[in-house]
Amino acid sequence: MKKIFWIGVGVVVVIMSLVFYYFRKPEATVEPTVVPINNEIKASKQVNLLSQPPVNVLSSALLFGPDQYVAVNLLSSDQKTSIKPEPGYCGAPAGTEIYSGNYVLTANSGAVLDLGTLQFAKGTASDGKLVVEQLDPNGYKDFIIMYQYASCNGTFMYVYGYDWARKKIVQYNFISKNGQSSRDVFTRGYKKSQKGNLITSAYDNSVGRTIISEWVFDSTRGAFVENSFSTAENNTTGIKTFTDSSSVLTFSYPSDFALSTELNTDKTPGSYSISCDTTPNAVVGRRAEACLWYVGGETSPGFEAANIEVRVTPTAADCKTTNEQGPGIAKTETKLINGLTFYYDRYGDASAGHRLASRQYRTYYYGNCYSITLNVGWNVFESGKELSAEFSELMFSKLESVLSSFSFGQ
Repeated sequence: MKKIFWIGVGVVVVIMSLVFYYFRKPEATVEPTVVPINNEIKASKQVNLLSQPPVNVLSSALLFGPDQYVAVNLLSSDQKTSIKPEPGYCGAPAGTEIYSGNYVLTANSGAVLDLGTLQFAKGTASDGKLVVEQLDPNGYKDFIIMYQYASCNGTFMYVYGYDWARKKIVQYNFISKNGQSSRDVFTRGYKKSQKGNLITSAYDNSVGRTIISEWVFDSTRGAFVENSFSTAENNTTGIKTFTDSSSVLTFSYPSDFALSTELNTDKTPGSYSISCDTTPNAVVGRRAEACLWYVGGETSPGFEAANIEVRVTPTAADCKTTNEQGPGIAKTETKLINGLTFYYDRYGDASAGHRLASRQYRTYYYGNCYSITLNVGWNVFESGKELSAEFSELMFSKLESVLSSFSFGQ
């Protein structure tokens, strides 16, 4: 009997010891979710940013380190959505969906960076999209670029990154040539130099010129330092200005272009594929606000004409889908021109040996849809072959140079 008693006591002691051990066991350490990667993943970047995205995520991006990556999200816990009423403005035409609130950048490593109160406009440059670029040619470091609306002349650019040593999201300042430090840089957009450095450009009203700056990332200072800057001033010799009938749209053009109203009928370049009529007798719905023709000396076998056609309609829906249908229509994109967002299409047409290549830009501004179409027309009779790609691009570069001067006033 005693033997059975002591066996029972032993069993109880063992059970109590196990219970005591379980409740005294230290909690497992939760490591941040910074995922190791291999070169195949890095090369393709075809990875799922988040298996379960947090609520109210406006956009996401993936940053790569030497041997790992981290997912970064732009989100707000109090985001509000509204529709921009008439008349709108450069950064958000009427009818644009607006998001506003207190935003943060979060990483799946647990890092958080408070951005404060921000506003984003869907379908514009300031839509909250996180753009990933390598802007450090020495360190091959991934950066995040984000925009906020500034004015009709440009946007504020912000640059962020991930500190792998401290496992933190950080913002990188811009240090100008005079030593001033700023959280942002004013720009119409950006490109990379041949060395891989960041280049920004924006029109400065105070000096009447475009300021172009190159920024070099300084890892020791954790900032982009202005390496050089220059000013670009248009050669105004022979430059003319057009303003539409409502005094909203303005653009400038050089001496190798002319408006149809400046040309005699027999002097207007002829093209089977291009029809542009500004007269009151124009076909209903086809009257153009402006027809600007290339009248310079550049030519190539088969080339007929190149022009810019501007039409204005009071329907917002006209801006969302191309007005033309034909073979070769490409997917609609959005492009930023002087702070204003345009829908953009490329398409072509062919008939009876004649060809047409078109690039169309559309934006809704102050109750009207402005449709700006760049056309290059040619035929295959003269040379028996298509217009050379080099000459076609030359013409489009001339047309787009004029397009870059388009501005919209109040």
